[in-house]
Amino acid sequence: MKTVMTQQTWIQLPEKRFESEELAPVQHGLSNHPLLQMDELLNLALRMPADQVRFYSGSQVPITQSLETVAERFSNGMTLADTMKHMDTAGSYVFLGQVQTDPVYKALVDEVLDQIEPMIIAQTPGLKKGNRLERREGWIFISSPGAVTPYHRDHETNFLCQVRGKKTVHVWDARDREVCSESENETFHGAHTLKATIYRPELEAKARIFELRAGDGAYMPYTNPHWVKNGDEVSISLSVTYHTAVTDRIRNLYRVNHTLRNKGYQPEVVGRSPMLDALKYASYESFKRAKRLLKDDPHYRTTAYT
Repeated sequence: MKTVMTQQTWIQLPEKRFESEELAPVQHGLSNHPLLQMDELLNLALRMPADQVRFYSGSQVPITQSLETVAERFSNGMTLADTMKHMDTAGSYVFLGQVQTDPVYKALVDEVLDQIEPMIIAQTPGLKKGNRLERREGWIFISSPGAVTPYHRDHETNFLCQVRGKKTVHVWDARDREVCSESENETFHGAHTLKATIYRPELEAKARIFELRAGDGAYMPYTNPHWVKNGDEVSISLSVTYHTAVTDRIRNLYRVNHTLRNKGYQPEVVGRSPMLDALKYASYESFKRAKRLLKDDPHYRTTAYT
C-alpha cells in the first residue's frame, strides 16, 4: 500500500494512482483508536445534540426503506443509552452525525484527512495546488448483528472505515445514468432529498461489493449509491467525508438545472456541453454573490425576503 506517513498513518491509499472518481478498497489504522471504542462512543452520543443522533430497529428495515424516515418508522422502543449498552441483542442501528461538531472528534477527523489531503488534491482533475478538502465531517455507525442500512446516496465523498465487526457494502457508480438518472440527480442535488433515490433489484448485478472487516475500508466517490448489511456481530464504522471545488461545481450545476426545469425550461444535461455548463455555473456564482451583498444591506434585512 502507498501511504502518507506521519507519526501515525490512519488511512492507506491504494498502491496504484488514486482516482477520485473510482471506487477503491483501502486499509486503515483506526480500529484501536480510543475515541472509537464503545464506552467513548456512548459518552459522545449522550452529549451530542439530539438532532445529530438517530437510532432505530435496524434488523427490521428493508433495503427499499427511505433513509430520511427510517428512524420514525422503525422505533426500537428503547432509550439511546440502553440501545448502545445492549447492541449485541438490541437489533438496532445508531447513527452519530457530523461528529466533528464535538471538538475532540473534530481533531480526529482533521488528523485523518490532513494525511491524505495532498494526494487527493494532486490526483483529482480540476483541483489545483492550494485547494483544500472542504466541509470536513465525520459520521459514526454502530449496529447490531444483521442490521441493514437502506439504499441511499450521501452528499459527500466518503472514506468508510470498518472499526469493529464485519459488514457487506453494495456500491454503485453514480456516473452510470442507468443507476442515477439526470432526473434523480436534479432532485437529489436541487431539492436535497432522497425521494427519487429508489433501489431497483435489477441493478444489483452492477454493484461492487466490499466485504469489510476491522481495518478494512472503502473509498466511495462523490454521491455513489450504496446499501449495507451488518454481519453476525456488533459493528462500528467511521466515515470521514469532504467536499471539493469540483464536487461543489457538480452539485451547483444540478441545482441550476433543477430550478430551470421547475420553471418550465428543458436545460441541457450536466456534462454534455462544457460551454453551457460554464455559463450556468458563472450565473449561479453571480447570483450567490448578489444574494450575499443584499443580505449585508440593512434595508434588505427589513424586507419579506429574509
